[in-house]
Amino acid sequence: MSKGLLVSVPQRLRLPASVQADNVLLHAADRYMGFVASAGLSSRIEWTEDASKDDLERLARILALAQLIDEHSYPTVIEDGQTATVLNADDVTLLVPIGTDNGINRWKNQARPIPRALLKPIDDIFHRDVPYWQSPRFIENCGRDWKLARLGAADESPAGLADLSGIVRNQSLPFVVKVVSRQKAASLQFIETEEDRSEMFWAVMHLEGAIAAVQSHVEISGEYRFFVVDGRIYGHAIPEDRRTFIDSHEGIVPATVAAAADTLTKLMITDKRLGRSFSLDLFTSAAGGTHVMELNPLGPSGFFDTPPATILLPMIHEALRV
Repeated sequence: MSKGLLVSVPQRLRLPASVQADNVLLHAADRYMGFVASAGLSSRIEWTEDASKDDLERLARILALAQLIDEHSYPTVIEDGQTATVLNADDVTLLVPIGTDNGINRWKNQARPIPRALLKPIDDIFHRDVPYWQSPRFIENCGRDWKLARLGAADESPAGLADLSGIVRNQSLPFVVKVVSRQKAASLQFIETEEDRSEMFWAVMHLEGAIAAVQSHVEISGEYRFFVVDGRIYGHAIPEDRRTFIDSHEGIVPATVAAAADTLTKLMITDKRLGRSFSLDLFTSAAGGTHVMELNPLGPSGFFDTPPATILLPMIHEALRV
């Protein structure tokens, strides 16, 4: 039997009311609701003044996935947290929830199932950890002074790190402190004054055991994001533009694309810990040169105005590869 995808849709999408009149967005919202209804699932859209653009991007990703699943007939289990439906697989008709465990073992099969081992959650690639801060290659290419430190007794590798307080007391102003070892608790602090230096510890003290990077401040003239899947660049965006799929896509100058490809080769040639799928953020400094800002999982990284299918299709191929 072929491998299948596991795709989750939210029970609620919150979209910004400020763009509710946009025809492209209204058409996309209608397509989304039609897709969810055709799968026998439930979801709703709320237009609110305080909604961020995050769900705009989530909407675009789900629609792109739906189109790719339809075009390529990928066997797929799609679920909304309460009900699940199987698409493009004749030997499975419906799965129903029987428990509260995380993952696909929540569902009891009513027909011959796609074996659980063959279901590949697309979120596994979206949220795969990228420990770039442990990579010597990253430090060689980051274009700034970079020191790792622990917050109290570090409970995460690498071992033997100095305590953050000592490094911060001696670091020349201005500088940046970022918690790097915990995606959900990431905290970025720009330290410009002695008062900032004192207050910084209150901002991160609840992250006992995490690892932080103390970085010299660099004046940035441009920031660029590249989407890497299975070791290749498949798309790019300019994060400071904050554009979304309802805007036209703007390209990046070829010289920057070439620099990204060269940087990717340097990062991946010797360091296997980074994996092969991630978001690669580069910056150009006011002093000149293109450097690595950070690497992150694809899920939390905004695609902005990059067509989602450009990135999702190679992700599906990676997930389903035998």
